[in-house]
Amino acid sequence: LGACATPPIPAPRPVPAGWDLAAPPLPAGEIEEKWWRAFGDPLLDTFMQAAGTIDEVAIAQTRLDEARAGLKSARSRLAPELSGGANGSSRRNGDGGVFARARNANIAASALWDPDFFGANRTRAKAARARAEGAAFELAQARLDARLTAALLYFSIREAQMRQAAAEETAQALQEERDLIDARAQAGLVSAFDLAQAQGALARAQAALASARQAAAEARLGLEALLG
Repeated sequence: LGACATPPIPAPRPVPAGWDLAAPPLPAGEIEEKWWRAFGDPLLDTFMQAAGTIDEVAIAQTRLDEARAGLKSARSRLAPELSGGANGSSRRNGDGGVFARARNANIAASALWDPDFFGANRTRAKAARARAEGAAFELAQARLDARLTAALLYFSIREAQMRQAAAEETAQALQEERDLIDARAQAGLVSAFDLAQAQGALARAQAALASARQAAAEARLGLEALLG
């Protein structure tokens, strides 16, 4: 009875055809492989080249080479096996001043082909192709991850350096202001509260400067660890 008393669920309203939240697909070739060159930074280019040869990428490259070798071996099983050989001989006989030369040659060829009625070799070839494709994607992913991490660390260093430069200018200005307020406080022109405020602002600027330096150092150590 309780279920019968539940009002029916209204049907969903139709959504206009123009409402599409999906992002349009990128056309082929839209993303440049060496995307970092758009920044025009030679040092970043050096780091990106180095990131493409780190240990993880080298391991992925080795796996890709092994997978391709397996694919080549699997494909060779589907092709006919051809073999051949040749030999020859020459002999000279003579009796009573009369010589005769005899030559013979033999050529042999054979072919062996497995019809693979049950598809075992084809299945092995497909599996080997899938492993090779997976290894290729793994290599591309490893190289992309390494370069992305290197780029983020490099940008963190640059950002920390800019913050450090700004913090140094701010701290220098606040230091001069604090010295001026200190001199005026000693002359009795301002209160001790004004001097305390100036000292607090200078301390905060110095803390921001130390934080920026620490951030730059940590990002630099991370980049060095990544690139070896």
